[in-house]
Amino acid sequence: MNTADRYIARLYALNIFTLFVLIFSFVVTIDVFINLARYWSNAADRYADVNSGGEPGTVHQFLLAASLVVDLWGPRLLQLFNYLVGVVLVAAMGFTCVQLVRHREFVALLASGVSLHRIARPFIIVAVLVGGLQVVNQEAVVPSIAPLLVRDIGESGRRSLAAFQVALPSDDEGRLFYARRYEDETQTLYSLQIFERDPQTTAMTRIVSADRAVWDGSGWNLENGRATMYAREPGGVPTTIGVERVVTSFDPTRIKIYELEGYEQNLGWLQITRILRDGGVDPMRRRSLEQARWGRMAAVVSNVITVLCAMPFFLRRMPGPMMGAALKASPIAVGGLLAAAAAPAVSLPGLPAWLGAFVPAMLLAPIGIALFSGLRT
Repeated sequence: MNTADRYIARLYALNIFTLFVLIFSFVVTIDVFINLARYWSNAADRYADVNSGGEPGTVHQFLLAASLVVDLWGPRLLQLFNYLVGVVLVAAMGFTCVQLVRHREFVALLASGVSLHRIARPFIIVAVLVGGLQVVNQEAVVPSIAPLLVRDIGESGRRSLAAFQVALPSDDEGRLFYARRYEDETQTLYSLQIFERDPQTTAMTRIVSADRAVWDGSGWNLENGRATMYAREPGGVPTTIGVERVVTSFDPTRIKIYELEGYEQNLGWLQITRILRDGGVDPMRRRSLEQARWGRMAAVVSNVITVLCAMPFFLRRMPGPMMGAALKASPIAVGGLLAAAAAPAVSLPGLPAWLGAFVPAMLLAPIGIALFSGLRT
């Protein structure tokens, strides 16, 4: 049976790879056609920046525009891989079974005394391995390129984020941060102001300001830093002293979580765990981070269970049309894939984040067991 296992596993893996290539090519092609003018003008602007205002030739500009497409979509495809794994696993499993049924290979295996339950093993093994690859990608690869995933077309070709404003997020001590501009490439805040408040009355007690602040790994080094302290007694006179450094948990990663929508979805398990451990995250943001952390693991489990749920419809004892099998499998497959997609984003009130994330998988598991154990072979 090892020969048949390797053959089925190889055919299934090839179909998975082919589907990923086709979907990736389709997505990138559509984006290029829709935004061709923006890529073209961005290529001209990038050439002008490098060559002091010169204009590229048509061929040169075309090659530069193509390189910008690759630069923008290379990281995005790694992120898209995580979102498409479930769909591709189910679709590739269906295509593989159709091929095996069409060529009477299931009949040959059954005639040799091999059950359909045994034939399912290579499908499950490949699905689990692809799920493991998804975990490695989302926990090691995607977090390392997270800043590249929030760029738009105008920022393609740049290795860092465009500068943006920091508008009053808080750290673990309740201090509010405001900066006119944050540059991620140098991890620098400009025109920084830190507002410290009394925890009981929320009245302002001190304002730390600086022309510039640079992150050093555990705090911000201030340039022309000064702290204005307000007297608690009525009629008191504020006093100002110099400040060189502010130690805080409000690091560049937390800045991007607060200011860039969806950035937390690109962080790894350890990064999210550290942010939650350091504290200073508002309850709504904490719930979102917990959901992102547990939901991605639940999504991997749900994808494998969805394959298990859909497989009995395609494992056929006798050759015949497969359209009926596909129509019967569609509701369960679509439901399972929606559950996998919702796990990292949908929160269930009244349940802990880790339990709520696995509810779809727990609902799918009995269905998969019932369908698979009821398979006639």
